[in-house]
Amino acid sequence: MVSVPSDTATDGTERPPGQVCPNPDCHIDQRWEGFRGLACPECGTKLAVACEKCDSGAVERVDGSPRCSEHVPDLVADGGTERIAFIDIYSGPGGVGYALDAIIREYDLPVDHIGIDKTDYSDTYPGDFAQCDASSVGQVINAVWYYLVDYDVVILWMSPPCLAYSTVSWSNCNQLGFDDPREYYPTFADLNVRVVLEAIDPDAYIIENVANCEDIREPTRINGFGVGLPFDLERHFETSFPCPNRLDDGEAEAGHFTRTGDWQSKKPLARTKGVPEDWGRQEIRSAMPREVVQYLLHYCPEFPEVPLPDGVEDRQQFLTESFVAATDGGETRSHSTTDTEQSEGSQ
Repeated sequence: MVSVPSDTATDGTERPPGQVCPNPDCHIDQRWEGFRGLACPECGTKLAVACEKCDSGAVERVDGSPRCSEHVPDLVADGGTERIAFIDIYSGPGGVGYALDAIIREYDLPVDHIGIDKTDYSDTYPGDFAQCDASSVGQVINAVWYYLVDYDVVILWMSPPCLAYSTVSWSNCNQLGFDDPREYYPTFADLNVRVVLEAIDPDAYIIENVANCEDIREPTRINGFGVGLPFDLERHFETSFPCPNRLDDGEAEAGHFTRTGDWQSKKPLARTKGVPEDWGRQEIRSAMPREVVQYLLHYCPEFPEVPLPDGVEDRQQFLTESFVAATDGGETRSHSTTDTEQSEGSQ
């Protein structure tokens, strides 16, 4: 795990052993335990880190560990395969990471991925992980600097907390003592979602949230039935590339209902989504099924090797119609979405 500092300069408090900015003109004097030497968040000076195999200066990270040029394996194939970095912000314990990891392994993709979250999920996230404030541009850029400068392609996935938009929040307004969840819980603007997106400047991006989120622009709308799963649970996705909607009707199988009050859905949902059954109920509900992630990556130009999920036909011919329908901000619905937005908690 990458340990990322706060944005404040030193106040005389003793810091754990780690990196110090070598720039004499930089006022920052912070130390980071376990910091892997990317760049100073204050002035951008490259920090020196020794290879874990020898005393030479590190130039790469392999499986999260610093390596010098002599101890870095050739990660680029003879054919000049581009290395892809996948940055997963608001990752949680791996709600997207588990799906992505399975897709990477099955199709042998040249992808390394890193999860970013304020809570420490380094023990569960199935890739590299950096604990930091995902709304802080400085902390996020510092955490992913290696991926931004050393990879050929950068893909960004963001799953900002949904409490400001969830129908559960709206239905609980009175008992919680507020009139509008957007004034009580953080919105995209409060979380600097667009600012972080602009700072990373990825080659492609996906922003995901509940169907009620009006801050998702021209959303692609997908539910479980649309990608062959036995439940509804619609989500909206803002993508930097054209991607058609996938909304279908169906009857949820026993144990796969996605209503908030259904206490029997935890384990069946976890198995269907491919995440650990011992996760919390909200972590399981928020987890993104592999079929949804694969559907989106199929239309992303950077992943030509990724096919549609099994049993899902191509609806590219309906793309224009889908985007016109989506410009209403997701208000026009082609089917009942009673179960769609029954997700509470952050994602």
